Formats: sequence, C-alpha cells, structure tokens
Amino acid sequence: MKINKNYNLFFGMIVFAALVLYGLLLVGNDVWYDEAYTFGIIRRGFGDICRITAADVHPPLYYILLKIFAAPFSDKLLISKIFSIIPMLIIMITGGIQLKRIFNKNVSLCFMALFLIFPFMISYSVEIRMYSLAAMFVFLTALYGYKSYEEGRTSDFILFGVFGVSAAYTHYFALVSISIVYLIVLICILKYKRELLRKWIICAVLTIIAYIPWIGCFLRQIAFKVNNEYWIEPITKKTIIEYLRDTFASGDSKVLIYFAELIFAMLFLNVLFSGGRKERNISVCAVIIWAGTILLGVIASFVVRPIFVIRYSIPAIPVFLAFAAVAIANMRPREIQAAAAIIIVISGINNYVKIFEKEREYWDIGFRDEFAESYSYADCYVIADASEKIKAEHYKGVLAYYETEKLIYSYQPVTTAIPFANVVSMRDFKTEENDTVILLKYWNTSIPDEFLENYTYSYKGKVATDSYFSTMDIYELVKKEKS
Repeated sequence: MKINKNYNLFFGMIVFAALVLYGLLLVGNDVWYDEAYTFGIIRRGFGDICRITAADVHPPLYYILLKIFAAPFSDKLLISKIFSIIPMLIIMITGGIQLKRIFNKNVSLCFMALFLIFPFMISYSVEIRMYSLAAMFVFLTALYGYKSYEEGRTSDFILFGVFGVSAAYTHYFALVSISIVYLIVLICILKYKRELLRKWIICAVLTIIAYIPWIGCFLRQIAFKVNNEYWIEPITKKTIIEYLRDTFASGDSKVLIYFAELIFAMLFLNVLFSGGRKERNISVCAVIIWAGTILLGVIASFVVRPIFVIRYSIPAIPVFLAFAAVAIANMRPREIQAAAAIIIVISGINNYVKIFEKEREYWDIGFRDEFAESYSYADCYVIADASEKIKAEHYKGVLAYYETEKLIYSYQPVTTAIPFANVVSMRDFKTEENDTVILLKYWNTSIPDEFLENYTYSYKGKVATDSYFSTMDIYELVKKEKS
C-alpha cells in the first residue's frame, strides 16, 4: 500500500495501536513513592498544593490540573493514569498533523510510530507524575515557536507564550527546554526575520511576567537544595553511560541498546550531511533542545550540586523524536532505512514487554489495601528511621496512600514539603493514646527503648514499598498492663 493514498488509514491504525498499548498498561494498581506523593498533594486544597510544592522540587501546575481532572471520579488511581496518557496522545496526534504540514506524510507517520514505541516515553506513559504533561507543553512550545517564526501570526506567538509558561509551571527542566526554544527562535529571527523581533520580545516579556509569581519559590528551592542534603547522586562517567542506556532502553538488552544508540547517531549524521536545508535546520534545532537540556543539567550538577537525573530530559524527548522522524523518513538507501526501522521497532517491543510485566506484577510483600485491612485494629503506625539503607520516606508515603485514617509517626522531621496529612512527628506520640502500635523497622536495628519500656512486641513479617530489595520488619506492639 502506498502511504499517500492510505495516509488516513495508517494514521488511524497508529492511534488505535496507541490506545491499545497504553490501555494495557493500566492493569497495574501498585504505586511507588513519587506517585504516592502525587496523591498526597491532590488530596489537599489548592492553597496547600501551592504551599507544599513551593517547599518541594517541582512547580504546581500538574497537581492542580490533575486534582481538577480527577475530582469527579472515585477511582483516582485509574483516572490519574489516564490523565498521564492523554498528553501522550495529544503529542502523537498533534505531531502527526503538524509534521505532515511542515514536511510530508512520511515524516508524519514516522513521528507517530517512533513516539509510540520509543522506550523512554513508554516507560512514563502511565506514571502518575508530571513528565508526560511537561513533554506535551514543551513539544507544543517548540511547535508554535516554529510556526511563529515561519508564519509570524500573532495567534501563534500567543500560543507559543501560553505553552511556554505552562511548561515552566510544570517542571523545572521543562523550563530549561523552553528557554532553549525561545533562544533558538530569537536567533533565527535576528538572522532571517527581524520584522518579527518585536512580537518575540513581547512574547518573552509576558512569559517572564507570568512566571514572576513563582520565581521566588524557584530561587528558594535552589538555595535550599544547594545547602542541604539531596537525594540525587553525583554525576560520574558511569552516570553518563547510564543516561544513554535509560534513554534508549530496550528491555535491558545491551545489544539492542548499542544498536539503538548507533542508529540514532547515524540518523543525525545522515540528516546533517544529506538532508535538505529545511530538514537539516529543524533537525539540528530539535537535537539542540534535547541535548542542551541534558548538558545544562549535567553542568549545573557539576558546578552547583547534583540536581539532574535523566528522566528530567523526558520533556524534550518528543522534540528529539521529531528530528528522528525527519531523518528516518529521508534516509537512503531504502535497505538501510528498513533495517534502522526494524531495530527501533524490535527495541520498542522488547522494552514494552518489560514495562507491561512491571505494571502487571504485584509486590508480594508490599503495601496494599489488604495490608491496611490486616492491621485495622491498630491505633497507629510508627516508622523507625534508624537505617540509612532504607528509604524511610518511601514507607511513610506509600503507607499514607493506602492508609488515610490512622496516624503514621516519623522519627525524621516532618517538613512542609511532605504532603501526607496523617504523617506526623514522633514527638507527638502519646503512649496513653495508643494501645496497639504497628512498628516498621529495618531488620538489623533495635526496637526503640521507649517502646520496650511500655509495650510487649511480636514479629509479624516483612513489608516492602517499591523494591524487593528494600524491606522492613513488621512488629505489633501491645501496651503493657499496669501492675
């Protein structure tokens, strides 16, 4: 079948395939800490959302939109996953339509297919975090940045600014990506279309003005993370290699990862030296947006302190895939084009199988609704935070997702960045108010002395949060009778 004659059929088939593949990933019903954190935030009021995120490391727009979207529904887990899928579909469909207009039908379908099977996007398609939304806003910012430059319409500049502000309020590295987009558009205008400079300046100024309410929060967060402990590890040569592995993940097949990395490098060289001027210029800009986001994150991590992990580049991935679609659609000879496409498809399928299995499996010893039901008779939970080998925050957060009624006491400070309403400081614990306590502690640590004095204990088993390798022992503490 010829693409030109059957374009609409292929377009519909890819969208249908996306609905099926994304839909299958909805089977999972476990949450990990970051997702539990999301639920903790959207259970709060809008004022609290802004207050909590101001003390956290992400802006508030995703949480606000998710809270509004999920409000009418009782199954918050399922609807929140669907909320993550919707931006993915918007990117795919909008990209397909617009790249057809900018280039041709081949590029349009290549982009849609690449976006659907690209491992890094599939991995985060149903994750209850802001990455797919940030990716949508960055992609639309880049798209309308191009349209603003190419067509010069005021309406395009307005959408350019609206999507840029939205990206900045969704993720800080989305802010980095759209800043690169703004700069590229400015350079192109100064070089080729100076008559558009006034519109660009107005757009940029209004974008900055719209972001002013959050700039203070952004600067305070940077200052806090620079001067305090932060979970991101220092970036090393090994880290950079892992970045490439994660970006082009192929179900952990090292051979496929190497092939995928080689193919994308070849695609870039091909479009750089063999593509037409339009294809070359747009592809180079797309790669700069993606690579620039990573490079600035790495540089900041070396100069200031580690603040970047590779998933923060996700907002720029759809723009990167636009380059790949242009390159693969124009690759010659056809045999090499077919071979590249086959390897990319195999890598995507291999990775999808892995992601599907991950979503489908259950943590055998993990938190679930049944865990909370098993200890419905207890008065409260206590998380002992004595071991650095356990991410105690993960236990508190995931438990707070399943157990919303009982208090969860923490030995670690409960800061304003913690959204869980029922997680409280251990200093508020009162023995006289708690006859039965469920204590979670690392296996080689001791039960705190204050409990040994007032409670008898019995071992109940183990529990994990989002890792088989991170488990805590469960102890039931029953208050001693006074003699």
